[in-house]
Amino acid sequence: MKNKIQHSISILLLLCVINASLYARDKVTATNFLSFSVGLTSSFIGGATAYQQSKFLDAYQTELSGLKYNVSASILPTTALSFGVKYGIPFNDKIMIFTGLNYTERGFTENFNIATSAGPIAQYQFQMIANYWDLYFGLKYKNETGITLGIGLLTMYNVKDQINIKRTDYSNGKGTTTNTQEYFHDYYQVPRNLFPAAPFVSVGYEQKWWQVELETSYTSNIFLATAVEMNFITVGLKTSFILLWD
Repeated sequence: MKNKIQHSISILLLLCVINASLYARDKVTATNFLSFSVGLTSSFIGGATAYQQSKFLDAYQTELSGLKYNVSASILPTTALSFGVKYGIPFNDKIMIFTGLNYTERGFTENFNIATSAGPIAQYQFQMIANYWDLYFGLKYKNETGITLGIGLLTMYNVKDQINIKRTDYSNGKGTTTNTQEYFHDYYQVPRNLFPAAPFVSVGYEQKWWQVELETSYTSNIFLATAVEMNFITVGLKTSFILLWD
């Protein structure tokens, strides 16, 4: 249901972009542009933390039976370089439509520690890697001072789908570590979604040859099933180098 709502919103956004673009097309004085961007993005996960912690505890129920224990947990976003290209067509001096392609690494890392009064029982690190090519369709507004505001939608193509699990079990004070890898859709036992969609907004500052932009997007559920809820908020700070021509 959420995927249907998300795609409906995406279609409405695209129709708004096309309608605004056609309305303003007769006032063109600016030039087309091609820009190359590089930046840092961070992805923040929602919906999966409780699921992972319950799986972690289930693995140690026998060892913990009748004992008092403490669990500490932390979740970290994936922060990585991103890069891409955009092509824009102006409809007047302030409004333009653009499309583009950007490579973005998404994911998260969860760390769990479990211990009793006698000492540590286990440490568990769960890393999810979900990398995408993001295809942009958007509308951008720029005022006289160079401040920009963008809105549109992403169609995301999943190019990497991986889970890394590092597990250390302790016995008599000594730890034994095992490492495993698998596809994350297999791990969660849900269908892989190759083409999730996400609306995005951005704000930035632009001069003739360069632009700095802060962008955020929201992907409501990266899986094709609702048995496991998992969503991303992605935030990126990008610098673009702009080429102009008539």
